[in-house]
Amino acid sequence: MKRLANAATRVGICFVIILCFSLTACEKGTKDSQVSYQYGLISSYEQDATSKVLYLDKQANIVGKKKLKISNIGAGSYGYPIIKDGYVYERSQGQGFDKKNCAIISMNLSNGEVKKYKFPGLVGISAFAVTDTYIYVVTNLNYKTYLERYCFENDTIEKYVIEDVIATDMCVCQEKVYLFDEVSGDGKSYKVYCADITSQSTRLVADISSYYNEGDGFGFQVGYGKNIYFTHNDEILKLNVETGKVKSIPLDCKEAFGAYIADGKLYVSSCDIFDIDSPADILIVDLSTDTVTQSYHLETSVMQFYVSKDHLSVLGSDNTLYIYEITNEGECKLQYKNNLEEKGYDFIMSFYEKP
Repeated sequence: MKRLANAATRVGICFVIILCFSLTACEKGTKDSQVSYQYGLISSYEQDATSKVLYLDKQANIVGKKKLKISNIGAGSYGYPIIKDGYVYERSQGQGFDKKNCAIISMNLSNGEVKKYKFPGLVGISAFAVTDTYIYVVTNLNYKTYLERYCFENDTIEKYVIEDVIATDMCVCQEKVYLFDEVSGDGKSYKVYCADITSQSTRLVADISSYYNEGDGFGFQVGYGKNIYFTHNDEILKLNVETGKVKSIPLDCKEAFGAYIADGKLYVSSCDIFDIDSPADILIVDLSTDTVTQSYHLETSVMQFYVSKDHLSVLGSDNTLYIYEITNEGECKLQYKNNLEEKGYDFIMSFYEKP
């Protein structure tokens, strides 16, 4: 069985953000009441027509709620929304079997204004990325990849259909789109392609199938500069997209799993992938030296997490938000927690922390 993350990230989870700007029509979204919050958690379910955003303060207390008339919001059980220039971006996969009603959603972190960017004709969204100029989305159907991008400046969509490539994920490095195909070779191959919508061309960057078939495959992949980083067993694989060469960054951990990049550092969660309720570790890798500079051992599971200067916030598999204090000695101590499942929120699938 290839890594659980590969399955988890394909499934819609839940996140927060309602929007109401489409490519063909624009509606006004409701603004948040003047609530002071630190964390936003999304409760969403595929079969429900609505979702809920819960706002929590620094002590993990619920201080506000918002109902969204949007279904199935989120990237995956271990996925992350995109926080960029004062906005949070997520995807909505549509309600139930109606995957043609998919969209990218944004929410203004300051005033709560929401927008919805629709991609008519697409059946689901496997992955997306946001740059200063575009929103990129990708999906696959009938052994083809469908790559599209929305332009912020002129509200237009460009499309590119790629034959014989089945992309299940993507990332953008230096304004170039990289697609990941782990399906075409009957689950035994993993290839990275660079796709250009303008020229309608695709080139193979690297075939890293030999790494993929070692252990449980890859967990997450994130792009930064000229490199793409893959969580893989007890290491990070660093793929240089210019040369196609792969370097291993060893980690002293059980199993590298979730990951995100911020401030030139790679933040990695490590856990037993066959027991998602088991305690996890957080590791910090300095990308300028490719070395682990800090690690934290937790007594809780980790679905998603964020590391700040003086605290660490964790969404556990038990739908609990945990807030840890990071001491001057570099240790972390549990300060606050809030079990949202006990309050009736069974599908807390994703969350974000205000920068």
